Amino acid sequence: MEIIGNNEKGKIENNNYLRYFIIFNYVVLDLKIDFIINEIKTTVMRKGPINSLFVGILKLNDTENYPLMMKFSGSKYKSNWDKINAIIRIEYQGRIVFNQSLTANYYSGETFNFEIDNILNNRNFSTTKSRKKGNSQVQIRDYGRYESINSLEPIKNTNEDIKKQVELFFATNRNRTGKDEVNLYFGDRLDKLRYGSCKINIPKDHIQGNIERPSKILWLFSLSENDEKHIVLKKIEEKSEDNFYQWLKNDLPNTENKSALLFVHGYNNSFAEAAWRTGQIAYDTPFNGLTGFFSWPSSGNTIDYLKDIENADASIPELEKFVEDFIIKTEVKKMHIIAHSMGNRLITRALNNLANKASFKPYIKVINQIVLAAPDLDQDVFSNTILPTFKNIGFKRTLYASDKDKALNFSKTLRIGKIRLGQGGKNIFVSKDIDSIDASDVMSEGNHHSYIFETKELLMDMNILFEDGWEPKKRRLINKTKNGLFYWLFR
Repeated sequence: MEIIGNNEKGKIENNNYLRYFIIFNYVVLDLKIDFIINEIKTTVMRKGPINSLFVGILKLNDTENYPLMMKFSGSKYKSNWDKINAIIRIEYQGRIVFNQSLTANYYSGETFNFEIDNILNNRNFSTTKSRKKGNSQVQIRDYGRYESINSLEPIKNTNEDIKKQVELFFATNRNRTGKDEVNLYFGDRLDKLRYGSCKINIPKDHIQGNIERPSKILWLFSLSENDEKHIVLKKIEEKSEDNFYQWLKNDLPNTENKSALLFVHGYNNSFAEAAWRTGQIAYDTPFNGLTGFFSWPSSGNTIDYLKDIENADASIPELEKFVEDFIIKTEVKKMHIIAHSMGNRLITRALNNLANKASFKPYIKVINQIVLAAPDLDQDVFSNTILPTFKNIGFKRTLYASDKDKALNFSKTLRIGKIRLGQGGKNIFVSKDIDSIDASDVMSEGNHHSYIFETKELLMDMNILFEDGWEPKKRRLINKTKNGLFYWLFR
């Protein structure tokens, strides 16, 4: 065994390495990890404060050597903390094979210690359990939604092994185009509500946060899709309303906590683009429940901003009906919702309408985590006309904002300086009824409008939010104040 740098990954044979991710909820000092396999120990150490994602690669001399053990030790940074939480994730041959949420108690002074054993020996991780080892309480959660590993033998990288597909549910009020091409199956005109499922191919070398798509020639013509290289919408299967909800109801017991995640896309998205993004979110978080999206008829064209606003507003009743029917007919126990950009215009009003509906009051608590991602909403309108009702919906409401968001900066300019809810920095919106997280220092590519789905920090923060429901102070965030109220920053 040996520890190597990320830039040397390409030099390793495909089957012969582990990648490990560690997230601490608080600053630690002088981290030490001992990797032990067949009583042979390899140690990696990091000096100085550690307060963010800690990534490394372990090269194995013999992949048939089991089990692999890991022992952690280190020191805390401030004496007023008596325990540290960490999330450890291990990837083996491109699969997540181990994921634990750990609480490590201190043995003495400022030194903490916890250990994990039999990482590769326990290959079937389809159950949830807890155990106590020494002074450490370990929670083990199932992350094997997409693939199960049942064999103790090394896994061969055959084509069948590396193909990954995510199945999504969808509802849409787009028109059918009559075209056979799956990416063009739905159009951009308002129509009746339709239901179904679709499958998204995830390429074998997928990078967390990316939507791998074919290159374009002169920004006009795309090259052909390739399952080995690209996220691809493979299949759309429409279902009748009754069959749709029966299908979901039958599948729900197979999920963790009978939970579901609904994504509502924003402006300038086709149906296919919404499907690609939802598949990427489901795979990268990873979310262990039913996952799907509501696709309203955005034109998928940059110049159609005003047309998209009209279609978004016209789609609110359909989204309201879909959320209500989904919760009642599937009997889901927890429904999480992510709305992006203009999609927040729909979801906030649809949920407010449901909250004011007497027949839906027994079901309102099913809505659990609501994520407002880069919302293209006027701050004053949100504060005065939406939040008074919206603050009572969901277990928690989380706002992700950034002052680097070029799309929202342009939207503000169009409206002669009216600040958008998704703008961060000095414009960050704060309220005691919403957790505002300023992600201005978390950089992504392009216009920085989709940073919520393109960066590991945000993806993992949402994972903790959906899986554990932790408040910001328990996650790896630091608090700031504005107008006497807290908001949060990534370290």
